[in-house]
Amino acid sequence: MEDGNITIVEDTRESLKDFLDMAQEVESLDGEEQQKKLEEIFGPVDEEESEQETEEDETEEAKSPEEQKREEQIKGRQESRANSDVAMAMMIADKVAAESMAMMIADQENAELMQDNPCYVVHGAKMLCSMGSREARLVVPMDHGILLNKHPQMIADDCASLTNVMCFGNCFSAENHAMEQAAVDATNQYNHKTEGFWAKVKSFFGEKPPTVKSAGKELQQLCICECTPSISADAVWEESNDKSLINDKKTLIQPAVLVCEYGGVIRIIDNGQNN
Repeated sequence: MEDGNITIVEDTRESLKDFLDMAQEVESLDGEEQQKKLEEIFGPVDEEESEQETEEDETEEAKSPEEQKREEQIKGRQESRANSDVAMAMMIADKVAAESMAMMIADQENAELMQDNPCYVVHGAKMLCSMGSREARLVVPMDHGILLNKHPQMIADDCASLTNVMCFGNCFSAENHAMEQAAVDATNQYNHKTEGFWAKVKSFFGEKPPTVKSAGKELQQLCICECTPSISADAVWEESNDKSLINDKKTLIQPAVLVCEYGGVIRIIDNGQNN
C-alpha cells in the first residue's frame, strides 16, 4: 500500500516453474519437433532475419577469387606467426637447457680443478655437516708454525670434537645418543601440557601423570638434539695433501671430508684464507 493506493504484486514463482518445465520439455525434443514447439511458444521465425542470414551465406560463397586469395594470405600469415611463436619458445627452452648444462659442466670442471690445485685450509674455515642445522668453524688452539695470509694453516689431524670441529647447532641424526633423551623429554612435556581436567586434579593431590622413559627410532627421527660432534680418536680428514707436510703431517685442503660417528658427513665450504 503506497499513498493510499493498493499495489498488487503478482507472485511469479508459479510462472517461473511453468517456464522451466516448458524449457525441459523443449530440450527433450529432437529436430523438427523442437523447432515446431519453439514456434508455438515464441511465434514463427522472422522472414527478414532468415533472408538476411541466407544473404550472408550467399555473399560468403560469392566472394571473388581475389578476396578469397587475400583471406587465405591473411590466414597463412596468422598461422606463420603462431608457428614462429612456437619456434621462439622452443629456442628459449633449448637455450635455458644449454645454459643449465654449461653450468653443470663448469661446476664439474671447477671440482676437478680443485682436486688438481688444492686450496689450503686455515684457521676459521667454514664447514657444513649433512646432519647439522647450520655451518660451523674449523679452528686450531695453537698454530703449527705456518701462516697463510696471517692465518694458521691446518693439518689433516685437526679434527678433534669441540677443539677443532665446532658445534653445528642442532643434530638431526637418530644415531646420536642424545636423541633418545630429547625424544623422551619432548613426549613427557607434551603429555603434561595436554592432560585433562581430572588429570590436573589428581596431580594437585600428588598423583603425577605417567612418565615415559624410552622412545622408539621412529619418534627419534622426528626430533632434534644439540649437536656435539663425535669424531673417533684415530680419525683424520680424508683427501688431505700428502705432497705438502707440516711437522711430518699432511696439510689440510678444501676437498677434504670428515665423517662423524653419528653419520654426518662434514665438508669444508670455505677454506678461510679470505677471512
